[in-house]
Amino acid sequence: MFSIWKSMAVFGLILLPLAGCGGGGGGEAPSTQTTRGAYQGVEFTATTRTTFKLGEAVAVTLVVTNTNSQPFTFDYGGCAENEALVQQQGQSLTFFDSTPPGTYCGGVVKHATLAPGETLTFTQVWNQQILPKAAGQTSSQVPPGQYQIVSGLATEINGTIPSAAPLTITIQPHADPM
Repeated sequence: MFSIWKSMAVFGLILLPLAGCGGGGGGEAPSTQTTRGAYQGVEFTATTRTTFKLGEAVAVTLVVTNTNSQPFTFDYGGCAENEALVQQQGQSLTFFDSTPPGTYCGGVVKHATLAPGETLTFTQVWNQQILPKAAGQTSSQVPPGQYQIVSGLATEINGTIPSAAPLTITIQPHADPM
């Protein structure tokens, strides 16, 4: 059975706050970055901005393309075929995917197939919150700093979770009131 928390440790989305990070200057247009990865003839491209304000939604676009001449089939648990996972100092913190808020699909294993040449595009949104790990707990805001986000399929194949290379973002603190 697919275990999201087990896979989080394998997936390796790393969230590393660094002291002293923060905003640089004024009215620059936000820049974007793109990373790529490949697994068994399936290509992964992840794109996002490089900086976000504290509490601002972090949107990652994941494009998955089967470049094989054969279909690519995989199993996944939950609602979405895709996810991004977060770790801090080696500990799993949270995950996010393209599932609409409030949707529950736990305990279900689904199958998906990408036909040769087929492309799927997902928009994954992270609200900068660490999800609660137990009933009665609430989510919490991550601190400002620099983070890495790895975006890929919500599956593990032979010990590998297919994904794009890490994206690096900076979450800037709120501006000090004058």
